[in-house]
Amino acid sequence: MENFKNDPLLARYAFNFFDRHIAFKHLAQEIGNSSFFITGGSGLFGSWILSFFDWCVERKYSEPELTILSRQELSSPSSRIKYIFGDIENFQNHDIKSTYTLHMAAPSASETFRSMDELKKFYVLAKGTENLLHYARLNTEKRTLVLSSGAVYGGFDETRVSHISESERQAPAYAESLQALSIGKRVAEFLTKEFCERGHVDASVARCFGFIGPGLPTNLHYAVGNFVAQAVKGEDILINGSGKPIRSFMYLGDMVFWVMTILLRGKSGEDYNVGSREGISILNLANEIVAALGAKSKIVVVGNPDQTSGNPPNYYYVPDTLKAERELSLFCRSSLRGSIKEYAEYLTLASK
Repeated sequence: MENFKNDPLLARYAFNFFDRHIAFKHLAQEIGNSSFFITGGSGLFGSWILSFFDWCVERKYSEPELTILSRQELSSPSSRIKYIFGDIENFQNHDIKSTYTLHMAAPSASETFRSMDELKKFYVLAKGTENLLHYARLNTEKRTLVLSSGAVYGGFDETRVSHISESERQAPAYAESLQALSIGKRVAEFLTKEFCERGHVDASVARCFGFIGPGLPTNLHYAVGNFVAQAVKGEDILINGSGKPIRSFMYLGDMVFWVMTILLRGKSGEDYNVGSREGISILNLANEIVAALGAKSKIVVVGNPDQTSGNPPNYYYVPDTLKAERELSLFCRSSLRGSIKEYAEYLTLASK
């Protein structure tokens, strides 16, 4: 399990991003002294979102109280943060009251990369979300947000050329291997919708796609993380596949604003795509990184099958975000080139 929360350099970049955009101050003031129950706080998303809560307090805009379920036994130096040791798959503690609940717990990127057992992965996602929703029904005063993934569609072939909307009808091919993430996330979304329709919770789903920024691993299946790290080191950029799959990348600071806005103001029972609409092929991504950083790296296309460890093939992974833009006035504040430069700077400083 990755643990990013003690990365002071990441927190510095996060604080700088929040300081640059006045909308985060308004978001912090809207939060006020609300309490939050959070799962998945030790991962990459959790690290950025907890940095936002720290920033709220540091800048004296608000004083949210946090209760964080963690698979690691942790203690907090702050009275406003309480850690509970436990696993969401077996979580039964329904005595913690909160204003809002944010569910991010999922198999970690490293667990997926190292071919985590498919049935175990499914139960973490499905049973874990069920447990979380039972908690929220009894203990959450206002709203709940469940983080999902564009993986719910199971992956598209090379004929796909259009943005993926929330109303997309494609489902995972259940007979194929490596579909636990896709099916587990789809079940999590189904459970959330059912709990909303039965009046048990007021909840939304944030369906997340591709991201870039400080904290992103550089040795797993994230092409953008691997490529930027190779360019920073002056190494050749190795594209294991064909370079043809299409991806998009939202800066992690933007992700924080989108996720928190959907938590606060999303419609109950609705799902919202979170990501960038600007698609780019893996090969063009490598070229963009070389150009953005002025790197001398050569780009080497190995030509292996276009599949990453622990995941099914997926040639197109770019969301349609018009729903979030129109209903919640959300937009991306960072360009891909700017995100690449900031991430590269972070990696350079982190290596010293």
